[in-house]
Order: sequence, then C-alpha cells, then structure tokens
Amino acid sequence: MYPAPDCDVDALLKRADIAMRSAKGWDQNSVRMYAAASGADAPAQPLSERLALKNGLRDALAQGQLFIEYQPQVELQDRRVTGVEALLRWQHPVYGRIDPGRFIPLAEETGMIVPISEWALRCACLQNRAWCAAGLPPIKTAVNLSARQLKEPGMAGRMLAETGMPPALLELEITEGILIEDMTANCATINQLRRAGVLVSIDDFGTGYSSLNYLCELPVDILKLDGLFVRRLGAAGGRARAFAIADSIVAMAHRLGLTVIAESVETSEQLGDLCAMGCDAAQGYLFDRPLAPALVAALLAREARELAPEAPGPRLGSPFAVAPETSAIPPAAPSATLPA
Repeated sequence: MYPAPDCDVDALLKRADIAMRSAKGWDQNSVRMYAAASGADAPAQPLSERLALKNGLRDALAQGQLFIEYQPQVELQDRRVTGVEALLRWQHPVYGRIDPGRFIPLAEETGMIVPISEWALRCACLQNRAWCAAGLPPIKTAVNLSARQLKEPGMAGRMLAETGMPPALLELEITEGILIEDMTANCATINQLRRAGVLVSIDDFGTGYSSLNYLCELPVDILKLDGLFVRRLGAAGGRARAFAIADSIVAMAHRLGLTVIAESVETSEQLGDLCAMGCDAAQGYLFDRPLAPALVAALLAREARELAPEAPGPRLGSPFAVAPETSAIPPAAPSATLPA
C-alpha cells in the first residue's frame, strides 16, 4: 500500500514486484500483499541513508568505489581450488563498506544494475586472464547474472571477445527465481550461452521457487546447494533430516548430469557430510573468505608448487589490472588490484 514509510517510487515498484512473485508461487488468481518482514529489502533502511546510497551508486563506478573479491571453490575429491566466485563490493566514502544485500536491490531499482553488472563481468574476465598470463593454473570464474543481463545474452559473448577469456573458464550464476519468470525465453538464452562454451549454474537452489519440473527443462551445468541446507548439516538436532534433504538434492542433480557446489561451508562436520553424500565442490569460510586478487594468486601459486615442486614457480610480478584504459567502464578500486 502507498504511501508507506521509507518508500519512494522506486521502492514501491520493487515491492509490488516482490508481491507479484509471491503470488505466482501460490496458485492462479491469488493476491499477495507485500510485507516488510518478508521483503527482499527488509528491514527498511533509514530514508536518508537509503536515498544517499541510491544517489551514491551513480558515482560509485566513476569514482572507483566498487571492487571485486573472489571466494575460492574447492573440489572435494582432491581439495584443489578449481574456481572462484566473483563477489561485488562497495567501499562508500561516508558509510564505509556496504553489504551487497543493501546496495544490489537499490541498483536494480535505479537501473544502475546494468552498467555495474557489465563492469563486474568485464573485470572478472580480465582478472581471470591476468592470472593465466602470470603462469598460474587455470581456474573458472563464476559471476552472478542479473535479470536484465539475462535479457541481453549477447553481453557475455561480447565480454569474451573483448577480454579474450576462454569460454570454458566462465560460469554464469542465475538465481532460480529469475529463471522461471519466462521459461521459454530463458531456456533459449541459456542454450545460446552454452553453445558459446559458457557454463551456467542455478544459484540459491531450494530457497523459494524450487520446482522439479523446471529443473528438468533448464539446460544448465551446475547446481549450487544453498547455504540454507548446508548450515543445517553437522548439527546435533535434526541432523538426519537435514542430511537426507541435502543428500537427495545432490543425488538428483547427479542423476541429471549436473555438478553440485555447496555454499557457506563453515565447519568440518558440514564438510564431512557433504563428502559423504558425494558433493562435487564447496566454498565457504572453512576454506577461505572472499579474497583480493593478489591473495588468490598467492593461493594458486602455493597449490601449484605443492602439486609440482620440481616445476619453476609462476611469475608473480605481472600486473593484475582489471580493466583496460580504453574501456568506458571505470576500473576497479585500487584495493582490488595487485601492484606491478
């Protein structure tokens, strides 16, 4: 309902969209009202701060306040880092480090999600190329794809052409809520991406829109087991049921030919359960927090030395630039690059 506290026009449209998606999850001819306690932007930020962040997003790219950290993804069979997830960060000059859960919805409301997402995808591709150029083992980089980017499938191909990144090293993560909004169109888009050699994963699986029907139809490569399921593993109370649910998801995904990556792994007990059920890979604080590019390079170099001690070490003196000077998209913040 409008007017409402801390609700401008952008917020009103966003909340209407949240209510509509909730209605779609029920039955035909149903009506759902937006509730702040269950909304994606709850609890509401103070109006002055919210507006300041919305306005600040327009300058964040130009002023180099945005940067990317990378959380390692570990293959559980041999405990090697085989990939990283690119995570967008914002260091605001007044409010400090802003949680993505606060500024990503604002970017979607203002339309800034388009240039920001394009910048993040370009940076991640260039960073992957920089690691390879430094002689480090090749790894895949996972980047979240927004709803608007999904409607522009040519963007990924353009980024691959601009950066020279091998398509097989790029994984595009798409949340399941976005995927089911227009199944036919999204399947066509995903097929186009996969024909280009790009990997596609379902993010946040099982957190509200899960449907075995659409899972059978979507042409994806990877299923990410949401932290909601992982956090319940290894616990004393209700462990058997939590294990059974997660184990069923992993087994189902494998029967469909999908790789499973578990998110938010924080304890050795959770890791033990995931290994027991045959989960393919995992990420979380148990392995590493999101890291700056230089720290990822050091991690990969250390693993390379351990696997091949007789081989010469990788060249670590190469600059880890994240965007060319000729790009119209501003470069990442200085903290996201490795000095030459």
